[in-house]
Amino acid sequence: MKNIISILILTLIFTSCAEKTTDYIIISGVIKNAKVDTELSQNSDKLAISSRDKEPIHNILVHKDGTFRDTLHLAEGHYSMYYEGEKAYIYLKPGNELNVKFDIKNFDKTLTFEGKGSIENIYLIQKHLKELSYGNPSLLSLAKLDEPAFLNKINLIKKEMLIFLEEYKNLTKELRNIEQKKIEYEWVNRINRYQDYRRYVLKDDGFTVSKAFPTIPKELYDLENEALLNIKPYQTFILTEYDKLSQELNSEDTLLDKNIAYFKAVIKYSKSPIVKNYLLFKKAMYGINNANQLDDYYNTFIEGSTNDEHKQYITNKYKKLIAKPNKGDVSPSFVNYETASGDTKSLSDFKGKYVYIDIWATWCAPCKKEVPYLKKLEKEYEDKNIEFVSISIDTPKAKEEWKRMVKEENLGGTQLLADKDWKSSFIKKYAIAGSGIPRFILIDPEGYVVDADAPRPSDDKLELLFEKLTL
Repeated sequence: MKNIISILILTLIFTSCAEKTTDYIIISGVIKNAKVDTELSQNSDKLAISSRDKEPIHNILVHKDGTFRDTLHLAEGHYSMYYEGEKAYIYLKPGNELNVKFDIKNFDKTLTFEGKGSIENIYLIQKHLKELSYGNPSLLSLAKLDEPAFLNKINLIKKEMLIFLEEYKNLTKELRNIEQKKIEYEWVNRINRYQDYRRYVLKDDGFTVSKAFPTIPKELYDLENEALLNIKPYQTFILTEYDKLSQELNSEDTLLDKNIAYFKAVIKYSKSPIVKNYLLFKKAMYGINNANQLDDYYNTFIEGSTNDEHKQYITNKYKKLIAKPNKGDVSPSFVNYETASGDTKSLSDFKGKYVYIDIWATWCAPCKKEVPYLKKLEKEYEDKNIEFVSISIDTPKAKEEWKRMVKEENLGGTQLLADKDWKSSFIKKYAIAGSGIPRFILIDPEGYVVDADAPRPSDDKLELLFEKLTL
């Protein structure tokens, strides 16, 4: 009898051990040529993990020798990993023990993964390289192709990417399903938006695709799929479709603001509260910064959303924007901001010229991506009546890092350091914290606001704006 009881106890012990699951992720690794600051407040000594392209949700300390190790409590899914302006998409799952290595001076070619969870991440790296092999498959680039060539190209990409996915037999079922949907909805988005982009390329608003042009398959025309909301191509698809529905409302009421029409279309047609809240919030997060009818925009969003967190976030932005300078207002000023050479400059020094201001920071990856476009603009307009001014909101502790980057990257225009980083009066009056950086501001020769949230250098709309101003 004692033997039987002992066996039962041992069986229970082993069973409970076997059923125990790990609810955390261990991530470790080494960064070669890591730039580590002894001040822990500096972003340069942290590896950031974010939920795709959103704000960081976890910062991992990188030691002086480039090593790092941390325990994460995150749900299974896609995330972004950032370090020193470089970014990689990664896949994390509770139970993973992932080891990451790369050389910051040659990020794309040296990034490797080992350990539990490495297969999924090796797939993502190889997938990225596979996509690069197609050249530039952006819609703007693809729209330069005529219809037959366009269809041949996107059908080939879809076919080969699905075959490539099938070759990775050991992926988790969830990741495989997500990746398949990504490929399918990338194809759908290209089909869905080709006509508009082709019109832009040809500068012909009358262009239409042929009657034989493919339509969206019925099985993929699903505007209420809550399970796909984390998939970026699906997000693009439903946002595009609701833009179309909003245009129908606009045609019925030509006085209705197009952004408010979008909200009304979502409120009218979306059946899923989760999808409805997502669509409203996704548009309002950034759209409210440029709303022409701010009060109506805000009130329509609040009436439609049932998500208290979303409503609080947009309410906070709304309150900040009420005080933000509008077109035609006298611009707030800055006085005696330090230049990289140690001199000082004030906004009044540029009176008589248009001033295009770039608000940025050395740790901001999206800011750095605008630099090549900004340099190109500076060269194109060097003899015009416009001054390009870049204001860094780096902290005083990062002043030397800012100077180093200005010198090493040969940054042009007038480079300035804000006097109190985010807390600087100029930065606060333009509500930069509400919209984030990079942020661009255009001021006219008399000191009046042309656009408090101007297009980025990479946006074709900026040069169109310059043309209207006869620069």
